[in-house]
Amino acid sequence: MNFRKQITSDSGDDEINLTPMIDIVFQLLIFFMVTSSFSNAVSNPSQQVSTIDVELPRASARGAAMPSDAAVVVLHEDGSLIYRNQLTSLSALEEDLKRLAKDKPGAPLVVQSDEKVPHGRVVKVMDLAKLSGIRTISIATEAK
Repeated sequence: MNFRKQITSDSGDDEINLTPMIDIVFQLLIFFMVTSSFSNAVSNPSQQVSTIDVELPRASARGAAMPSDAAVVVLHEDGSLIYRNQLTSLSALEEDLKRLAKDKPGAPLVVQSDEKVPHGRVVKVMDLAKLSGIRTISIATEAK
């Protein structure tokens, strides 16, 4: 039998290469970060990014109560606009909303719209309110 002596190096230069392990850890970190943001968006679709908080008519979910100091704009099916219990036009409403924003900064506006009012008309009123300086706009809904 030929037993040869194995040569071993005891120089202490033996190291473990950590680069592949660090690469895998970073890939897992990125994977979990991306999947958690997608799962959050799927589980909470109501928390998508939006500049105006909108609730559609006849909502099953119960919304917040209307603030007592809220100004109310009512849009009827026939196209008429009512602000502070008076019939008004878009141009007069713009002046009223500018005055409201100047007199009571931060005052909320609630839009009460009939279901059959075209969406574009509601958006036009909300845009007019934003341009007038109103910061908080809500759409009134009825419980199902």
